[in-house]
This record gives sequence, C-alpha cells and structure tokens, in this order.
Amino acid sequence: MTQGSSPLFRATRVQHKFIHIATGIEIDIVPFGAIGQPNQKIQWVDGNQMNVLGLNEAFSMAELQKIEELEIKVISVMAFIVLKLIAWNDRKARKDLEDIYFILDKYDIIDILSEENQDLQGIVEHEAAAFFLGCEIKRTFSQTVINEIEQILTKILQKQNVLFPQLISLIFDQDEWDAQFYTIVAKFEALQKGIEFTST
Repeated sequence: MTQGSSPLFRATRVQHKFIHIATGIEIDIVPFGAIGQPNQKIQWVDGNQMNVLGLNEAFSMAELQKIEELEIKVISVMAFIVLKLIAWNDRKARKDLEDIYFILDKYDIIDILSEENQDLQGIVEHEAAAFFLGCEIKRTFSQTVINEIEQILTKILQKQNVLFPQLISLIFDQDEWDAQFYTIVAKFEALQKGIEFTST
C-alpha cells in the first residue's frame, strides 16, 4: 500500500502511522489480540512500547457503519474514552486529554438513569452524562480494563493542577478561568464516580 506506482499511503517517521495520500488523513495501524500477550503490550522496532489493553473489547463492541460504499466498524463513545485514557497513560499527550474532555463536555443523553439505577451519587445535572458514561464503561468492559482505567483517572486527578490548565484558553479572565478549571475537574470526577459506582 505504500509501494508501487500508485501507492495509497505514505509512510511517516512513526512506524504505525501512515498518511492517506488522496485525503491527507493520518491513519494509525495498531495490531492487537494474541500479539499483545501476555501483558497486553506490544513493542515497536524503535523501542517504544504501546499498551493495547481494551482494543479487543472495543473492537468486539464496534458497530458496522456504511459510508458511501465503504463499510467500517466504529467504536462507541465509551470505548473511545477508555482507549484515549490508556493512550494518555502511554504517551502523556495533551491531545488525548483534550479529546476526552471534549466528549465529557459535549456528550448529552436523555433519561440518563434506568429503573435500577436512580442514584446519582451527589452528581449535579450537568455532570450526569459523564457519570453515566462511567457507569456504562464499568458495565461493559472487563475488570482488568476497569482496574487500569481507575488507576489512570486517579493519576490524572492527582495531577489536575498541572494537566487541566493545558486545556483552558488563555483569553479567559481569572473568574472565567477558575470556573472552567472546576468544570473540567468536576466532569473527570463524575466519570470516575460512575466507573466506581456499584448499583444496589
């Protein structure tokens, strides 16, 4: 695909990243499954390690969608959050946190609580979607994945004073900046509470 007279993709300096020549879109090719055994990590030729935990489950839950004549499997919002948290833990990229917060901030649902889950654990209305996503992550993913995600969220919240300011625009005045900071904290905390929540 990257060789011959009419290649579809152009290689980059990163072994698993390619550029689709016709569109300029960056594509990640990440192997997972048996290759990640026994610890769900793969090692690239350049020595970098990648955690592929959660990819099997995300792929198995992905829904087949058709875009024009192309059929592709698309992962769910909650799987996206799980994979982004694991990616952040691997590479500490601000973009991963930005993507997670974008979902937590924009995600909206109707009738968040089912009959058997009426307790929001002190979560206010504008944080409920993040809480719900956490509940769905816990309900859907294996305990191995949940244990990893809980540790990562704890790490992020412990470093909130360093990490979250990177997500806030410098154009805000002090009051706006403070409000935005506490909103980010609250949504990540709501996600964590949802993942830790056990219905009775």
